[in-house]
Amino acid sequence: MLKKANIQWSGKTLRNQIEKGQVSFDCAVQRNPVWDMSRKSLLIHSMIEGYPIPPFYFARKDDGKYDALDGQQRSLSIKGYLDGEFPLSDDTPQVIDENGFPVTVSGLKFSELPEWAQDNIKDYSLTIYYFEGITEEEIAELFFRINNGKPLTSVELTRVKAKSILKFQEIAKHEMIAGAITEAGKRRYNDENVAMQAWALCFSDCRDFTTKGFRPLIESAEVTDEQVQEIGQALDYVKEVSDLLNPEEKIDKRVLKKIKTRSHLVSCTYVALKALRAGKSVDELKDILYKFFDSSQTSVSEIYNKSVGSGSAKPDKVQSRVQVLDSLIGGRYENI
Repeated sequence: MLKKANIQWSGKTLRNQIEKGQVSFDCAVQRNPVWDMSRKSLLIHSMIEGYPIPPFYFARKDDGKYDALDGQQRSLSIKGYLDGEFPLSDDTPQVIDENGFPVTVSGLKFSELPEWAQDNIKDYSLTIYYFEGITEEEIAELFFRINNGKPLTSVELTRVKAKSILKFQEIAKHEMIAGAITEAGKRRYNDENVAMQAWALCFSDCRDFTTKGFRPLIESAEVTDEQVQEIGQALDYVKEVSDLLNPEEKIDKRVLKKIKTRSHLVSCTYVALKALRAGKSVDELKDILYKFFDSSQTSVSEIYNKSVGSGSAKPDKVQSRVQVLDSLIGGRYENI
């Protein structure tokens, strides 16, 4: 059972605690998009007007400091506004002053607000729940219950304990991966899973993508900057190939669709990295991928086609794909 307690901090206290380094935002399970100005402004407007704000959830560490589990954007918006970093957006509603009269606050920074409005923000009571001795799995479960109300997937559970999660996130930002994953998929971290699998194929001997085999690897993986750079270069290569294909041409469109599909992007990244190391040009890589995916089926390889279907994460299926992909650099398309 989680050990939970709560404290009440004013807006000013939250700002000061962040400033002093008592609150950090290092929890890897979070990956909230940065709020736009309208959303930040509505939060500040709520504080001025006294509307309720959802509670914050922190983890209390052994040194007494806190790690924000939920509430990062709200915390940073409050601090940013008190520090004069931005004015309220033009669409911010008017507020009602102490005498019942409407006051326009849009376009105003904190220092430009009436004193009573400044006090409302500084003195606003924020409810903060904090947990002690909470595990990374419990943090992840808490975060997703708060935000989605859904149980964690195996991908989400795997990333929680990944030692190099920030490196995987960096890889996942590449436009080829970002473009292959839907927004719903990104909310479930499928883009990071593509990055993890690409790294595993390229830099480890792991050929088991099932939870049992894959999670221990990712948890302990120490991804280097050089490896992130190499995968980025490989993805750049795949992007250059995709740019050479004409989406108006039937065959090009078919090949392009496969290259940009999540299930094949890991394979393409692996092949592209091998091509780079072998000194192959973009045109040569294009020819390799074009010939391989120019088929009414998944590819020209029956073995590969069977390995990307049901049970594709199993070791024998992953190993079959790798054997086929290894053969491509030599141009051997027969009997694969």
